[in-house]
Amino acid sequence: GRDVAEMETIAKTQAGMVLGTVAYMSPEQARAHPVDHRSDIFSLGIVLYHMVTGRLPFKGDSPIDTLHAIAYEETRPVAQIRGNLPASLQRVISRCLRKRPDDRYPDASQFIDALKTVQQEIESGVSQKVPIAERIRDGIESIRDFKPQQWGWTVIGVAAAVAFFYLILS
Repeated sequence: GRDVAEMETIAKTQAGMVLGTVAYMSPEQARAHPVDHRSDIFSLGIVLYHMVTGRLPFKGDSPIDTLHAIAYEETRPVAQIRGNLPASLQRVISRCLRKRPDDRYPDASQFIDALKTVQQEIESGVSQKVPIAERIRDGIESIRDFKPQQWGWTVIGVAAAVAFFYLILS
């Protein structure tokens, strides 16, 4: 398989060209759109994902495939790769890796505060409950950028869950 060493660095200086290491780019960089500090939050999310799983969250057979994955595909949850990770860490990484910059942490201080919460959870061994409204919002934000073929499975999953709870509660 390919690894980080094979990911080439694109360093073109002409106007409109992409600049940076492909594997760590944000969706807006991959699409050659304007970037701001929230692009750095996305890249931090990639670094954090890589640190805790040992894998890059977005990887293709070529740099172009990797750029497409960054721009349009969702990551595998870290808990599917390393089952012993706290759910709070998944929430932090997931929020960093949102496709829309407005859905990420608005600044590094909020990102750091979220990581401190994860640290406290790990040190204390007590998982903090996430308010239902926040869980619903996170779920909606994570499916906002689904491609048409992903919606079909989402609808099937929701319908199955509703049917299951209906049978249980009846």
